[in-house]
Amino acid sequence: MPHRAGAPVPLASRSGRENQKYGEGGERLVAGSIPVRFKPGVPGPDGVEVLLISSRRGKGDVFPKGGWEVDEELREAAQRETVEEAGVRGELEEPIIGKFPFHSGKVEQQSSAHGGRCIAYLFALHVTEELAVWPEAGQRTREWCSLQDACRRCRYDWMREALIAWMTRRGWDAAAAACRQCTAQRQAAQQAVPQAQQQQQQAPAPCPAAAQPGACSAPCAPAMATGGPLQVPAEAPVPGAMERIAVGT
Repeated sequence: MPHRAGAPVPLASRSGRENQKYGEGGERLVAGSIPVRFKPGVPGPDGVEVLLISSRRGKGDVFPKGGWEVDEELREAAQRETVEEAGVRGELEEPIIGKFPFHSGKVEQQSSAHGGRCIAYLFALHVTEELAVWPEAGQRTREWCSLQDACRRCRYDWMREALIAWMTRRGWDAAAAACRQCTAQRQAAQQAVPQAQQQQQQAPAPCPAAAQPGACSAPCAPAMATGGPLQVPAEAPVPGAMERIAVGT
């Protein structure tokens, strides 16, 4: 199989949705991985590197994942998606990290029968082979980074939750706590933007001297500090509707 280390290099990604697998509630099922490698002689979280790939739409860094198809076993789907999107192969760590519901904001997903509702099954993948050429090499970039950099740069909170779950399972509580703090800071920043915009709308006059950053009043400062409104991601976590715990799938 092309997703196994040492096998022939796959030439193209699977395409089409006719074989897509769906959950009991109609959700689109997704499989993927957090690709990791370990530095020899460096124990603990400092010895781990995580592979991030760019979103195909160029809007941030993500972990490889994609549609689980009806003719595949879950682990095969996770490995296939990883090699197609990230160009790495290796061994999946057992058990699965967990299943993570999210909502896809892509137009084509929202107009589908499942309305953008998805469930992702993520594993940790111990990388043993990194391909020079892979199916989506012309559409994505990839970069190895530390656990904390991965936590900071990862685009979606639900992917960050998966990374935290894996770190916690390894017993790296301090690293997991730092990642949780990063998540809280990101969420606070996202919530601050609408509040700052509302304050501006309620203010009696617009911010004077926009060309002079130091001259702005307090209601304007948060928006300037963030560089304007944050972009709404194409995939958003489903708040509290479903479990985000390790499962024995």
